[in-house]
Amino acid sequence: MKKSLLILLSLISCQFIYSQSYFLKNYKAPDFKFRLLSTQLGGKGFGIGASESYSSQLSSGLNFYQISNNKKYQGTYRANYNLSFSHRKDTINGQTAVMNNSLANITSNRFYLRELLFVGVHDFSHIALQNSGQSDQYASNSLAIFLNPVVSVGYGRVEYVRFARRAMDIDRMFRKRDISQSPMSEEMLRGVADKITEISNKRYFDRRLGYIDQLELLDAYLQEIGYDSDRDIRYFSQLMDSYLFANQMFRRSGFRMEAGVYNGLSFGYQSNGPVTFSEFTRNRTFGFLDMTYNLPVNYALQSDIHVSVLGGLNANLLADTKRYPIWFDAEYTLGWFPNTRTEWYNSASAGVYNEDNAFGYKLGVRSDLYYYFTPRFRLKASASMRYGYYYSQSGFFILGISNSSYIGPGISYNFEFGFSYAIF
Repeated sequence: MKKSLLILLSLISCQFIYSQSYFLKNYKAPDFKFRLLSTQLGGKGFGIGASESYSSQLSSGLNFYQISNNKKYQGTYRANYNLSFSHRKDTINGQTAVMNNSLANITSNRFYLRELLFVGVHDFSHIALQNSGQSDQYASNSLAIFLNPVVSVGYGRVEYVRFARRAMDIDRMFRKRDISQSPMSEEMLRGVADKITEISNKRYFDRRLGYIDQLELLDAYLQEIGYDSDRDIRYFSQLMDSYLFANQMFRRSGFRMEAGVYNGLSFGYQSNGPVTFSEFTRNRTFGFLDMTYNLPVNYALQSDIHVSVLGGLNANLLADTKRYPIWFDAEYTLGWFPNTRTEWYNSASAGVYNEDNAFGYKLGVRSDLYYYFTPRFRLKASASMRYGYYYSQSGFFILGISNSSYIGPGISYNFEFGFSYAIF
């Protein structure tokens, strides 16, 4: 009898877990806008294992991030200012001190003509001002302006399911603390997630009063749908914890394939002392194919795959030189979200590169850990290691653009530690 009862309870538990995982995977958020203004302070280090080259950096920044989501449109906008001070040492230039100012504007816009068919218009533009000095040479100053418009067409849609996860947090914590004995049905979870989406995007002049109002609205909705629970101090403390934390976790679901044209124009100059002066103008016209698959495996695990192919013309307009590089990159990321305060991402990546019959490749692993001390104050710690053979980064990984640089030959490593604070 006891064995039969245990089997029955196990089957019920498995069915419940499957039902909630299915809900998270298939959740579609209602129309919303999410905005975040934050400041950050941190440090990082970089080194190459086979040489004495290394660098360390202290940086601070101000970041604005917005997500817009509705049936016909999905878009993100980022604007950030970054100020950094770094120290470099290598066998060629010796020791160098660098101050870097950068202002960046990143926007992605996908307009849906049908349910899954879209046209994309994106841009990554930024300005960088750098001042550097070496111990035995004149100071170097440079200014660069980058314009990077992108047009594309694609199929598929990636949904934001972070609000669904927060609804699951409420249900999970209430049952764990014996505030409620019965789990929420999928219909109830969907309703709570939609309500969280709605109230999360209300704007308040006083954030403290905003939290109170949002929690009152959420509590009123739970009572409206007849959620059976003891409304005592434990109820409200757990409701507050579930709602206020974890509002930046990367939980998405869906498949998206996108093809398009990327045209990058860069202008700049560099001066080395009172005499030497140089300027550059580059035109990069690339075609690309980008594929993303995001799968929320269950409450705590997220599995993401990203594959990108890029190639085209890289021209130096002043030197009148032309090159035709091509890249293939793939990355797999496993995210772990055990509670409302912890995010841990572990990824493995690989890439190959060819330019004028010159071949390069890279292999890499990376780990990023985030921890919320408060709903606004978050810690970040990350470490990565890469092995490469003359791999030149494209500077384009579908709007995850980075500075172009070489990887290898040999092993390089990077670590980072910092804090961020959400102003609103």
